[in-house]
Amino acid sequence: MEDNVTVYEPNTYSPDFSTFWDFSETFWDVPDGEHSVVITALGGGGYAKDGLTWYSFQIATAAVMNFTVDATPPEVSILSPLNATYYASGIPFNFILSETPSLIRYSLDGQKNSTLDGNTTLTNLPNGEHKLIVYVWDVAGNVGVSETAFNIEPFPTALVATASGASVAVVGVGSLVYLKKRKR
Repeated sequence: MEDNVTVYEPNTYSPDFSTFWDFSETFWDVPDGEHSVVITALGGGGYAKDGLTWYSFQIATAAVMNFTVDATPPEVSILSPLNATYYASGIPFNFILSETPSLIRYSLDGQKNSTLDGNTTLTNLPNGEHKLIVYVWDVAGNVGVSETAFNIEPFPTALVATASGASVAVVGVGSLVYLKKRKR
């Protein structure tokens, strides 16, 4: 009997497949999207029957492996707040995403990240400059980032006083005109 031969029945021999080949292949620059790889295995062997006749055989099988490549991070567009000055302590925080997220987090002014489910309102913002960063993970683990800066200022009271004074003046002039016309 030869090495690497297993006896299955009297006078029938088969190669020993207890040792498997380990192989791998790395594919570079595979674009995002759906792909398939076909793996084909070919083999053969033989056996002798009654020590006189040699019989050979061939074996072939194939398997298809489907996979998806997603190496593109999600795009995040902050719609609000914009890089502007706001005169309120609560402002809408609205954004749109290029794909369905698995996780959304944001950081305001370098504080610890907070998890979001979607658009919200930022409340109790103190006066001054603020920096907002949004992090979005997709199901493949890619991270998209977007940031904006904005200001919160107190409502300008000088404008309120000027507007109030202008309103009083308009009402006063209108009243004078009305009274003069009425006296005639």
